[in-house]
Formats: sequence, C-alpha cells, structure tokens
Amino acid sequence: MLSDNPEVDLFADIDKTVLASATDTAELMLTPYYFIGLEDVDWNVRLHRPDGSVTPVTVTPSVTPYVYHATVSGFPYAGPYALEVTLRTLPTTTNDPGESRPGTAPPNTRPVPLLERHLRIPLLRLGTDWYCRQDGRQDDCDSDGVSGESPTADGDGDGVPDAWDGDSDNDEIPDGNGPV
Repeated sequence: MLSDNPEVDLFADIDKTVLASATDTAELMLTPYYFIGLEDVDWNVRLHRPDGSVTPVTVTPSVTPYVYHATVSGFPYAGPYALEVTLRTLPTTTNDPGESRPGTAPPNTRPVPLLERHLRIPLLRLGTDWYCRQDGRQDDCDSDGVSGESPTADGDGDGVPDAWDGDSDNDEIPDGNGPV
C-alpha cells in the first residue's frame, strides 16, 4: 500500500467545528484525489468522544462526482471530540481525468494503486455537562498531568473550563509541559 504518493490527496470540509448542544450535527464532505477525484473507495470514519468511546460515522457518495458526505451526530458530553478519517483505495477504485479521446486513442484513465490517507478533525461541544475520565489519575480530567484544575474557571476565555483544557492559559504550551 502506498502512503507517500504525492499525486494522492484527501480534502475534508466540515460545516462547523464547535457544536452548541448534544443534539447538534455537523456536515462532513470528503473528496479523495489521485490526479483527479476517485470513485469506489473505502471509508473508515470514527468519532472519538470525551468519555473514550468511539462511534462509526457512515459516509455516502454525494450527487456531486467524487464527493462523499456524512452527517456527524452523537455529542452527549461537552468537551473535545475528534473525527478520525481513513481513506483506502480498492482494486475497483477508478478515476476519470478528462474527456475521452476520439478515434482509436487509448483511454485516458489512470490506474489507481492501492493508497491510504488519514486525517483528524478536532471538534468541540460546548455546554456544562463535561465528562471527567478517571484513568487512574486523581482529578485530572484532561489527562495533561496537572491535578486540581478548576472545573468552573476558564483561564484563557476559550469556553473550555481549565480542568478540561490541555492549554488553560493559551500560551500554546500544554499545561503538563509549562512552567509551574
């Protein structure tokens, strides 16, 4: 399987990365390329939740050629989420890099090798119903190595309480690595 091929790419667009409530949804559009858009690919899209659970997301072809669509839902807790997207080509994957040539010219489609691409899209669900993982760490909801952070204070004003914010002072240094 090729993974460092410069002719392949995976583009993603999501209509929102900040969700307001547990019932909110996000619309995801995916476009795989190998010289041009690809048809008949394999998708593995999963939503990682703050409680550590992972749920699959169904991807379907759009009415637009080479574009795929998914509605992402299921945000029961406030906090950080992540969409993990994996694209794999199949032996049946095709592309069509343009108009056909008249006469006896050979077809201008390109054979598509077995390829794989990954991307991760961070999401945030706002609210007050934050989930605190207890992975054996006492009072460390964001697993940054700092215990006793406030569940109500928001030191950097980003809407994420310090107890769940891996960079609660917004200095771009993870709290567990910053000055004490």
